[in-house]
Amino acid sequence: MAGSGKTLFCQRLSGLNKHIFSVNLDPAVLNAKMPLNEDIRDAVDYYKTMKEYNLGPNGAITTCLNLYMLRVSEVVKKIAAKYVIIDTPGQIEAFTWSSSGHVLLDTLKTLDGYETKILYTIDSLASQESGVFMSNMIYAASLMARFQVETVAVFNKNDISGCEKIVEWIRDYQVFQESLSEDIMANCTYRSMALHFEEFYRSIKTVSVSALSGAGKSEFFRAVVNGGEE
Repeated sequence: MAGSGKTLFCQRLSGLNKHIFSVNLDPAVLNAKMPLNEDIRDAVDYYKTMKEYNLGPNGAITTCLNLYMLRVSEVVKKIAAKYVIIDTPGQIEAFTWSSSGHVLLDTLKTLDGYETKILYTIDSLASQESGVFMSNMIYAASLMARFQVETVAVFNKNDISGCEKIVEWIRDYQVFQESLSEDIMANCTYRSMALHFEEFYRSIKTVSVSALSGAGKSEFFRAVVNGGEE
């Protein structure tokens, strides 16, 4: 999600292991913040695409992704590292609701010896607000449903905002309901959704990290890598 610190998080991950193949899929990013083995910007020009096809910012990102996916089979042939990190655009709809997302995930699933997972990076500070928290959980659920791969909710920025309240909300929907006031109309919807999401919370892994300080590294590897191997 845009503003969650996902690119900085990818940078942090890329520095944890030397056996990493890193990919940038954001054609509009100015600074990828990590060494790259593959960069969409080398294949398609975001600003040229916007001008040539008379597109807005999001439309240009989606078009660049779709054009790049025409050569995705060539890209995956280059992968020889133990781990692959792919940084996607913060405009999540450009990846999730266009064909490029499915093409990428379906291609990755065919790789022998690799397990594909989605790390949905969330701003833990913003998610202290019940509406933002619930919206992020809806996004996480939609990612699991659309791509049919394990999804991990990564609550970033725990160096500036603790995640204790969020963890309680996930573990016990009644705690979340009790945190809602009676005078906001949307809270009726949140209460109903929290009840229905109780089962979903059991199927999704969550972890609290700080991309800036590196806090939560061990917890992250336990949640994502089999056996907690780093």
